[in-house]
Amino acid sequence: MQAYLKAICDDVEEEVTLVIGTMEVVCFASVVPYELKVGRSYPVVFQVFLNDEYDLRKSSIAEAGIERIDTGFGYRLRGRLVGNTIECGLPFEDDHLADEYGYLDGELVELIVDRVDVEFI
Repeated sequence: MQAYLKAICDDVEEEVTLVIGTMEVVCFASVVPYELKVGRSYPVVFQVFLNDEYDLRKSSIAEAGIERIDTGFGYRLRGRLVGNTIECGLPFEDDHLADEYGYLDGELVELIVDRVDVEFI
């Protein structure tokens, strides 16, 4: 997936703001193998980071998407669980989702994550 680099934080160098289509997301850049330049697009892979266990639950909200929580890295992901992926507008895959929450496959779900990590590839 390609993402447009909108900003790099002056205070926290791992904090980057990316734009994918019409969606803007503030991420923690966990892997950066080359110098980044604001205003360019890069191939990326997204992962979620949780300090605690997964707390995936059914959602009554039908609209898929990601919603930033306050001004940190935390997000609320909403979408349909399909196998090991939450279809929320960004491709998040995790085999733990299918293994532990297979009974919710095809359902609308919600997951709160501590941060969204991005790997520049």
